[in-house]
Amino acid sequence: FPLFLWFHSTWVNSNIVFGSANYPEYFEIQSTDSDYQEYSGFYLQRTDKSTETPYYKKPRITNFLYIYKNKWTIGNKKNTDLILFLDRQCDLPTSSSCSANWISSSDQKIVNLNVTSSSGPTYPEYYEVRAEGRILDNLEMIFGFYKKQTLSYINFPSYKKTDNSYLLYLADNGQWSFNNGVYRGNGHIRSRPKGDPAPPNNGRWQFWTGVWEDDSSISVTPLVYPEYYSLEYVGNNQKVKEFFQQKNIAGTYVKSKLKHNYVPYYEKAGKPFLYLQKSDPGHWSVTEYTSDKFGHMYQDRSKDPAPSENEEWKVKIDNDFIPSPGIVLRKGKETVQTTESSSPGLASSDMEEGPGNLGLSNETGNLILAISIPVSVTILSCFILCVFCVCMKRRRPAEEPKIDENMYYGQDEEYYDETDTCVTDTNDYYE
Repeated sequence: FPLFLWFHSTWVNSNIVFGSANYPEYFEIQSTDSDYQEYSGFYLQRTDKSTETPYYKKPRITNFLYIYKNKWTIGNKKNTDLILFLDRQCDLPTSSSCSANWISSSDQKIVNLNVTSSSGPTYPEYYEVRAEGRILDNLEMIFGFYKKQTLSYINFPSYKKTDNSYLLYLADNGQWSFNNGVYRGNGHIRSRPKGDPAPPNNGRWQFWTGVWEDDSSISVTPLVYPEYYSLEYVGNNQKVKEFFQQKNIAGTYVKSKLKHNYVPYYEKAGKPFLYLQKSDPGHWSVTEYTSDKFGHMYQDRSKDPAPSENEEWKVKIDNDFIPSPGIVLRKGKETVQTTESSSPGLASSDMEEGPGNLGLSNETGNLILAISIPVSVTILSCFILCVFCVCMKRRRPAEEPKIDENMYYGQDEEYYDETDTCVTDTNDYYE
């Protein structure tokens, strides 16, 4: 029994290695040091084919995060061009699990980096591209809704505008770009950060006017159906103004729990009761009945999944639909998002050459027993202990049978002599 306890303690507390470390799909690096901003961003897990060990690389950018000489390192394509490294070994480079310091290889100074793990982005079915209520000159055809394409571009999703040939994709230089029908260059609008696995949605965009100019008003966000829309008319056309008043169009349209043509529709209470819906032809319209095709007014875009804040409305005046500038559509509270989750997995064709000599030691590249073994060890220990106790009980000396001279024992009675051998009934089952 003491030998068993010693074995159990030694097994549980030893550094026996079982399997590989649980490496995340992405690491995100953030730096407050301007000299190292270019190394901030997301690093996607890859595998070195020669050693079958993982390393991390920014999408389309030759910045690497990998283990070199048993320490996590940030560098460019070759190991001889090291930029930053941890001053001691860690299983993972995340700031929450590793207290080591990042050291600059050029001057040996400590650099402030925050490293977190991530499972990667989810890619929605639609992105909505806006310019915060304004349209840039000659770029109005870019704004609107972009639908995810079946085919990706070099293993990252690409999106196509619902009403023309404009594309949103991760360009070869690592910037998300808009271009008209071709995956080439930066097009007309591009993201400022490089190597992000998904389009930035924080206004970090640039547009081309002969030179690249920053524009924080541009937003690229997953399509979210708001809790309500509001409509009002601020134009000067008297007929349109009277029509709005007569049909009670201005006001708040609240999202229904039901859907029409596979998307939510919106209701405005009052007389008449009105709907803001995607009608059967595909246009977003304001109608008195869900069966109406165009109703009182509509947007002439049949493939958009939601009404657009930037698109013009056509209003039914004198039995004819006329374009009517001045109609303002605003979103309310946004809480429901329709997304299609998919991880940005990479095929072998996208595996670029990584840094060599990426040897992983047991201390840095593997998971210690403590993560996955204690539960099974505890169960096994209990089982062995139970068997041991049963065996010890059966080894006790048998008491001498006392025979009462006045009692008759038939021929079926059987006595067992004391024995030093532990006898286990084969019909018993011990768990």
